[in-house]
Amino acid sequence: MAVPFSAGLQDLVEAAARPEAARTPSPERAASASSATRLASQPELARGTLVVDLTRAIFNVEGEPQRAAFGQIVCTADALEGVDFVRFQVDGESTEVQVDSGATSGPVTCARDYQRLQPAPD
Repeated sequence: MAVPFSAGLQDLVEAAARPEAARTPSPERAASASSATRLASQPELARGTLVVDLTRAIFNVEGEPQRAAFGQIVCTADALEGVDFVRFQVDGESTEVQVDSGATSGPVTCARDYQRLQPAPD
């Protein structure tokens, strides 16, 4: 049974879409993404998988900035108690996301799928 999950993810989603977080080259696209990217529905946690449902505005950025935005959400969510994996939806439909190795529609983790966002070891 999935349960609603509230841990400030709306703030996280908005932060991940900001130009400085995603390194978006186009100010117009960055402004569009940061002002429009929202949760389409309340995140739900079931058996360790957090389902994050975003609006289509996440696609206002492309390539590396989009991968970084998804990765920022995943790496932050991974640190939350009870979250082992993150799965994305857009407007209620499962969607592929860009990870370090390409695209996947499966559950993702920071350590496995967004290694480039992790700090370098000392």
